[in-house]
Parts: sequence; structure tokens; C-alpha cells
Amino acid sequence: TQLGGAFGTKADVFASFTPYVTRGETAFLFRFVGERAFTGTVEFYLDTGLSSGDGGRNATDYRFDLRADGSIGVHNFGDINKDTGMLVYAVSGSAQAPVLTLEIPYAFLGVQRDEIVGVSPSGRAASKTAMLPPIGTAGTGLRA
Repeated sequence: TQLGGAFGTKADVFASFTPYVTRGETAFLFRFVGERAFTGTVEFYLDTGLSSGDGGRNATDYRFDLRADGSIGVHNFGDINKDTGMLVYAVSGSAQAPVLTLEIPYAFLGVQRDEIVGVSPSGRAASKTAMLPPIGTAGTGLRA
């Protein structure tokens, strides 16, 4: 399911990515499809809990740094979970049409397959952007 329109459309290093997400049996699969060369880092934010207000980040909030060189970084705002060992990240496609894929197991996030999470590939607070509803519910997001 597409998560809104393209982001990073004004800076050459962000490749004008369009984000997509799928809920698998054991993990979220995020895919970012670019329209031009990618040489930077995508900061992808994911909120699994009830953080609130400006700067109200806590242990339920994550920033995933998806780098053009194929490396990944994780920042948990509660400083409790930063291990990238459970994550699968790949850069594929061509130089002018990159595709970034990130698999995040539900166990890594401490959520169940049907829980609602908020995501933001542009660095804004997740509560102000796309919310993924539980499987089988109406609205923006995805269904199994």
C-alpha cells in the first residue's frame, strides 16, 4: 500500500522516493521507490505507542537511518532498542531508480501484527502523517 506521495522531491540526494508498506506474517516491509539517483540518508520515523506533543518522543519512537551505501542506523528515543541484527535492509534497483527495502519484525518493535503504528518518512511527527490501521479495518493503510 502506498503511504502518500513522493518525498524528498527538492533535494537531489533523496531521489524523490515514494513509500510503500506491507504487513507480513512476522514483519512490516517498507519499500521506498526512487525516481533519480540517491546519495544520502532517508530518516524514517516510526511510532508504536502514545508519545504526545512536540518533542514528546519516548521508548515507543524510532528513527531508522536508511543510507545509500546499504548501511542502517537505529535510534530509539528511549535509548532501549538500537540493535540492527533483527532488521533486513537492502538497496537495489538502478543508480537512477533506487529501491530501498526495510523489513522490521513485529518482535523488534514489541507490537502485534494487528496493532496501529504511525510512520513518517519525512521526519515530521508520526502522529501528523500516515497511520497504519489494524488489518481488516477501513481507512488509509493496508489490509492483509
